[in-house]
Amino acid sequence: MTTYFARDASPPPRRRGAARGLAAAALLLAASCVPRATVPIRTVSLEQRPSKSLVVLLPGRFDEAEDFARRRFPEIAREAGGTFDIVAVDAHLGYYRDGAIAERLEQDVIRPARARGYERIWLVGISMGGLGAIIYGELHPDGVDGVFLIAPYLGPDDGAAAVAAAGGLAAWTPPPGPRDALGFADRIWAGAKDLAARPQPVVLAYGRDDKLAAAHRVLAAALPPERVLVLPGGHDWEPWQAAWRSFVEAGFVERGSGAGFPETESGRRN
Repeated sequence: MTTYFARDASPPPRRRGAARGLAAAALLLAASCVPRATVPIRTVSLEQRPSKSLVVLLPGRFDEAEDFARRRFPEIAREAGGTFDIVAVDAHLGYYRDGAIAERLEQDVIRPARARGYERIWLVGISMGGLGAIIYGELHPDGVDGVFLIAPYLGPDDGAAAVAAAGGLAAWTPPPGPRDALGFADRIWAGAKDLAARPQPVVLAYGRDDKLAAAHRVLAAALPPERVLVLPGGHDWEPWQAAWRSFVEAGFVERGSGAGFPETESGRRN
């Protein structure tokens, strides 16, 4: 299994104003500080109705499945006209450290959902959860019907810079060799390149002042403009809630590739 958060990799910046840098990263990645990855992965049902569509939510690094309920994601979906079921996955850092995130999503969430009769499944990931969606898409390219990345973590800054310097994601080529042998940043961007080239819609939203926005803009340039939403704000819940509302209102789950974000004054595409 591939470990995506190795000790020499820079994890996403913390949102809550605590100490940053290498010392904090090393502490967070130490085995004693990372929750243990359990089997099956824990899930929380947030919306259950007679529906053939399911949205699977992946949290950020410092969040848990219940935070989506605390932040009113089910209520926002209902207010915005959503008609789908929602499940949140407690996909914490331990699943990334152990390289288990994709397999646990497939075995414990996606495959059982298909067996229960869901015809459309969307994977929605915030920050580290966005990375989880990319990892899942790399290993299970036909597993879901669409992916919504909200302020995704896309690796160290030099990875995005290398892709931009090559002329963008379409022009950039991963280094030669087995995918598992690539460096941390190259592996992430190779997965993002795969995801962006697939027929299933990939949707991106992020805050204009997000600390990860430079990488987001590189990915945005590889996507259709109607599937990119840039909102006021940084790497925090307020723009993420607004992005979720816009995603539901645009009807991506129901309409798939036929949906798109409208142009607005508060959030312009790309």
